[in-house]
Order: sequence, then structure tokens, then C-alpha cells
Amino acid sequence: MTKERRESIKLHPWAVQWLEEVKATRAKMTFVYYGDAIRTFSGWMSEVGLAHFNREAVTQFVISHKDKVPLSSLAKMEIQIRTFYHWLKSAGHAADFPLGDDCLLNYRNETRPDEFAITPPQYRVLMAWAAKSRNPYLKGACIIGWNTGLRLADVAQLRWDQVNLDVKYPRIEIIPQKIKRLGRKLEIPMLSELRDFLTKEFAKENRDPIYVLPKMNECYQRNGHNQISGQFRKLCTRLGLPGITFHSLRHGFVTRSLANGVPVAILSSITGQSIAMIQRYLHPSIYEKSRHLKKALEGGNQL
Repeated sequence: MTKERRESIKLHPWAVQWLEEVKATRAKMTFVYYGDAIRTFSGWMSEVGLAHFNREAVTQFVISHKDKVPLSSLAKMEIQIRTFYHWLKSAGHAADFPLGDDCLLNYRNETRPDEFAITPPQYRVLMAWAAKSRNPYLKGACIIGWNTGLRLADVAQLRWDQVNLDVKYPRIEIIPQKIKRLGRKLEIPMLSELRDFLTKEFAKENRDPIYVLPKMNECYQRNGHNQISGQFRKLCTRLGLPGITFHSLRHGFVTRSLANGVPVAILSSITGQSIAMIQRYLHPSIYEKSRHLKKALEGGNQL
């Protein structure tokens, strides 16, 4: 959207207020994406004479733009509009959430490559490259993602006041960005690799006083999620790991945890995911399938 087009669209006061909050709490590029989405939606509402934010308005908007905008872009735009509608409810401007639970369009598309769980051998390949890389945050970001399942945004914005290096129960205490509106704090126990890395980083005299990975945070705030995610995906492709993205670390964390006997309810309290979502994130290997099937059906206890 051009600067002239942005300035020509008169936003509803509620939309202006929402964008001010987005600007104060989100990365610059996220603010631009959200702003363009709500301006496109508001401009269209003005053109067709609609005045109320409701499901019918969004439905008509999607239908009218299906032939003008790529479906994947339109689906993302709907997600951003839905975020605005959630804010309307939380700010008291709507009695309930008017859009229902289901999106009109499927945000995921066939080419989005984050449905792969990174495996331990692939993680070792990635870490071997990271150890020699001049990238100031890649190694730390991979260690944190692999050992906690945190999303990219939460890794980039992880602060030292969220890190508890308690001798007996070292942990990360964080309210993830995606569920911040729920105010739900997660306690993520530290595995030894992560504990050793954070202990070493914390002991450095020249460490940043606020952020664990200050260079990653700076890049995230300046360029947004997509640039870091895109760079990581390209790196994995060069390393012979096609289809692996930073989000694959989260898929891998869930898969490894379940494969090694972590109860679903406990894992849900660590990742903040629903049980249904955890099942979607599970990617059992043929070895794991075979091991469990043989144990169940060849162990002498079958019915």
C-alpha cells in the first residue's frame, strides 16, 4: 500500500486506538502489516457504505477480494483483521467476539514448509554450522528453540528477567506473545544444554542487561519476523535440510517430548498449546511407530 493510499483512508477511532497499541507492543514491520490490513478493510467498508464491525462485513470483504488478492495474502489479512476484532472485545467495544472460532480462509497453504519437525541429526548439522558462523545470535537461538519449543518472536525477545538460573529447578518464566492476551505465564524447565549456555552467557561481563540475544532482538524489532525466518529457512536449504524452518524447532521439541514419555498434559503446560494442537505437532518417525507397535503387539500382553 502506497503512502498516499494510507493517508487517504480515514480510519474509525477504534481502529486508530488499536493501531497505537500495536505500534507500542509489536515490531515495526508487524505494525505496517496490521496497519495495511485494517486500512484496506476500512477503506473497503467506506466504499460500500458499511459502518459496523461484524462477521457479515468480513465475509463480504473476503468474497469481494478473492479475485483481486492472492488467497494466501488475503488469508493473512483476515487473521490480522480478526486480531483487531479480538481487541474490540477486550477493550469493551463488543459484547462478544463476532467472528466465531473458524477462519473463513485457510491461512496455511501447501507451500508453507513449517510442518516438519527437526530431528536430532539435523539439529547437529545446524549446530555444527552455527559454531563456525559469524552470525551473533544463530547458535543461541537454535539452542533456546530446540530446548524450549519457544516461537521465534519469544526467542528474539527473551529477557534476562525471564530467566531463572535456580540451582535446583532452573527455568524460563515467560508469557508468550501469542497468548499474551490471556495473561498465561509458562514455566519451562531448562535442559542441561540450555542451562549451560545461559549460565555462560549470564556470566559475561559485557552481556546485554536486558535481552538474552540482543542482536537477534535488534534485527527482529527493525525488520520483523519474516526476514529472520526467511534467512533461517534459506540457511537450512543450503545445509541440505529442505523444508526446515525456525518453527520446526518447536515441532521437534513436541515430537521428542512425547516420544520420550512426557505426558500430554505436562507438555501442554510447558508449550502453552492445547492438547489438540500438540497432536498436530507430533511427527513420529518410523522407528518410534515400530517400537511402540512391537511393544504393544509382540510383547506377550496383547488381547
